[in-house]
Amino acid sequence: MVATVFVQARVWDRRSGVTYETARALGGKFGRSGLLQIVAGEPHLPPFPFEGTPLGGLISFQLQAGLPNFTTGRLELIERRDDGTLLWQLKGAAGFRYLVERQTDGANWTPFQLLMNSTGLVTFTDTSEGDAKVQLYRARMLD
Repeated sequence: MVATVFVQARVWDRRSGVTYETARALGGKFGRSGLLQIVAGEPHLPPFPFEGTPLGGLISFQLQAGLPNFTTGRLELIERRDDGTLLWQLKGAAGFRYLVERQTDGANWTPFQLLMNSTGLVTFTDTSEGDAKVQLYRARMLD
């Protein structure tokens, strides 16, 4: 199956945190490439960005010190409806996009919903009916 995907290289000083987001939030050095659009699933795609390949557009970038405006959002459960729907509220910096992630297996965070937080407060719902006994949520500001 062939599909268009977007890729981005992200690097950070691991001494400042084990993830890109942690290092950035704690003032460590970090950097990221621009977004590249490639076609995944093509059998001729080599594993490295050779000139003339879809990843040949990857260009050099510099590391910078962590930014103080990188924040996580604060999530509050507002209501649990009779049909099982959960109504959540995200409090965070106005004018930024946030990625809400969910964990249902006790180990892996998966993207759940992308929110534009125009005013500092935004609500969203979760109507999923999984068999997970515990569901965890977190929100992170996107670049």
